[in-house]
Amino acid sequence: MAEAGLDDEDVAKHLDLAGEVLRNRRLKWSGHPCLCVHGVDGLFKAVTYVLSVRQSRDEVFEMNCELADAEVRANIKRHPYFDITFIAA
Repeated sequence: MAEAGLDDEDVAKHLDLAGEVLRNRRLKWSGHPCLCVHGVDGLFKAVTYVLSVRQSRDEVFEMNCELADAEVRANIKRHPYFDITFIAA
């Protein structure tokens, strides 16, 4: 992530906002977060935190929208090589 210009503080801000979405809904993720690493040699490396929650797909979609809105309000720029997403368990 350092190669892509993303530091620990940036990652922590994103994770804090995801936690805020969960707390607002009085939820916690199910199981362990999945850390997906994607890459194409010489082109890019990307990391996605996947947080599984016991909610319907529609509710999970709303949570992802809420997270995106929170990032905008917090003036956190979306990074092309890092993302956090909720999925239905």
